[in-house]
Amino acid sequence: MRRIGLVVGACAMLGIVAAACSDDSESSAPTTETATSGAETTAVSPNTSVTPDSTAPSEVDERLYYAKGGQIFVVDPGGDPTPLTDGPRDDQPAVSPDGKHLAFVRLASTEDTGGELWIANADGSDAKLLVPVGVSHDPASSEGEPAAAFRPSWSPDSSTLAFMTTIGLDGGDLQLVDPGSGGVRSPDPTLWVSSYSWGGDSKSIAYVSGANDVSPIDVGVLDTDSLDTHPIVEATAAYGGVSVAPNGTEVIFVNSNLPLPPEGDSGFQLSKPGLYSVAITGGDPKTVAPDPDPDDYRWGVRDSAKCLWYARQFAEGTGQVLLHRLCAGDPEPATPVTDLALFPAVPAVSPSNEIAFLREGAAQSLFVLPKPDADPILVADGVTAFAWGQ
Repeated sequence: MRRIGLVVGACAMLGIVAAACSDDSESSAPTTETATSGAETTAVSPNTSVTPDSTAPSEVDERLYYAKGGQIFVVDPGGDPTPLTDGPRDDQPAVSPDGKHLAFVRLASTEDTGGELWIANADGSDAKLLVPVGVSHDPASSEGEPAAAFRPSWSPDSSTLAFMTTIGLDGGDLQLVDPGSGGVRSPDPTLWVSSYSWGGDSKSIAYVSGANDVSPIDVGVLDTDSLDTHPIVEATAAYGGVSVAPNGTEVIFVNSNLPLPPEGDSGFQLSKPGLYSVAITGGDPKTVAPDPDPDDYRWGVRDSAKCLWYARQFAEGTGQVLLHRLCAGDPEPATPVTDLALFPAVPAVSPSNEIAFLREGAAQSLFVLPKPDADPILVADGVTAFAWGQ
């Protein structure tokens, strides 16, 4: 049986919950920090004044796409939403970086168990089936069981769609599809991953390998031309997902807080929990956020100003999930959200560093934080997935 409830990057989209209840961030905040970008590391202390290097464009026409009630909507946060699809069960929108196309997962009827990958123009017109339901080739799955398309993601140059096929566990077979022809390519043997993120060259994908239990897993890179793979950090506890920073070359991953034997006694080469950075070409991983003990990192990304956004769950996995932001020069991380939800979707940071997120609660309310010190803007309730686009 696969890990359930550990992989945030993939599991939050699959229906696995991270939960609820107390905030002690002030008492555990650090006084000295390290900010890392790729292979470059800068020590930061409370007396150091460093201005974040914002590479975001000054004016970006950003819109938020989200799924609710089986339809896909688009909205300028604070405005009125526009429906783009009619359903009946559409989910997981992904907008191409060039702003021309919308990919999403559709279940054609309420009886279907496996969603298909569809593509449309960004305004929802000319919607068509791109990848039909297949079967999972993962040896741990039930043989011949329908595999749903899951978590589509565009390459930075908008030429290729990556997606996973899953049977509802905590990962999926990583595959690539040409959005024009519908031709699907996949590594041989099948690459089962729990989380993935495109590199900036549109030719590489960083991923966390899957496992059948709580065992060591690798952070690796897939070459999308050759379909060859190679590990960049081996034998980790990276059950919290992986993301590539906006510079395209720095990989951020979460090493989970697990009740493991001392390092070297359990097969884990990297067992210490925390938020780590490593170059996409490989090298020694470095911690980039406060020591989590006894708290648990759940998710993390870097924005275009080189600041870290990350989630921590206090009280060793039973407490409230907090959203933090840590920039070079900050004496301690800011905590703009104290009731973050990581189910059914993790937060998403826009190119101009606005962040969309769900609040904990039955309403599944989607909010946008335009600036870390601003009031959140309510977008909609009942949201199942969301993504930024133009």
